[in-house]
Amino acid sequence: MLPWCTNDLLARAVANLVDAAKIAEHTEMVTRATDSSKQLIWKVESQSGAKPYLVRMAKLALFDDVSIPPQKVRDLIQCGCPGHTLSLKDSEDDRICKHCGAVMLLCVKANRMRALRVSSAPGTQLSEPRPSGPAASAAIKDSLAQSLTRKPKHKSDRTARIAICDAAPKASSPAAIALTQSGATGEQKEQTAEGRYKGYDQTAEHAAHFPVGGCGSVLSLLNAKQSHKMTVHLVTSTVTAVCVTCYTFDLEELTDALAVTAEKGAQVTVIADRKHALGGVTKAMAERLSKLKAKGAIVYLADGPDNGIQHSKVVLSDGYALIGSTNWTNS
Repeated sequence: MLPWCTNDLLARAVANLVDAAKIAEHTEMVTRATDSSKQLIWKVESQSGAKPYLVRMAKLALFDDVSIPPQKVRDLIQCGCPGHTLSLKDSEDDRICKHCGAVMLLCVKANRMRALRVSSAPGTQLSEPRPSGPAASAAIKDSLAQSLTRKPKHKSDRTARIAICDAAPKASSPAAIALTQSGATGEQKEQTAEGRYKGYDQTAEHAAHFPVGGCGSVLSLLNAKQSHKMTVHLVTSTVTAVCVTCYTFDLEELTDALAVTAEKGAQVTVIADRKHALGGVTKAMAERLSKLKAKGAIVYLADGPDNGIQHSKVVLSDGYALIGSTNWTNS
């Protein structure tokens, strides 16, 4: 919807973009009215509590061949408020009111969320990372094929406390880590970003904030505490499959969330650094991984390229990804 509408155009055309964003944040202020044969119509509540205004958008605004300019924004969307009909009427800059801006923001947001939709049909391969060379391919293939009781080069009584790992997943490339959705239970439904985050409290401590217009395919930028909170949310709302990669891992809240999700029937995969799991300073790591294994999660110990470390910290959950540098630990 509105393929021609960009962030730059909104910043230029909307006379009061700040208030437009505030209206768009309160979606109950913008409701659909009965469309005409040539127009889409919304009822937008006034911020002052006065009567609502009707915003009318020409249906031709939905066409891919619309170009601004030569087409004018005011020819595509109109409002009955005094600001639009009087104050901005004679403007040479092709400006529109905050009510039109709120409708455009919501249309852009809906379009971006639609682009992020993922199908949760069983048996679908979620991801297949590309190998980064023969050495990386051999190292990852070898580490994924081994059990968690693989004897480390140094002595460690922690090895005995970790259960045997399942066989490595099959993929078209030796270095690929393929996550399948074979373990899902219940009704499989297509998920949208709005549905996935419905009820998420953005005002809570360490909660992430989602800009009204979105950030393209990026939904939010998080600090460490926000990453922990968001990861627990992603894990607990997983329907089909979730994968967590880690270097250090002992965050109890995340461990419990992964265990519960595995027990619900979703496929839970954890890929951890082998050396740190078997002999690093995170002493609770082996115990946490063993707990997840006992709850039905698939746990792999992996080496990095050239027998280095597995240092990625990534979460993949039903088509959503959290990528960063935050370790899954309190330390």
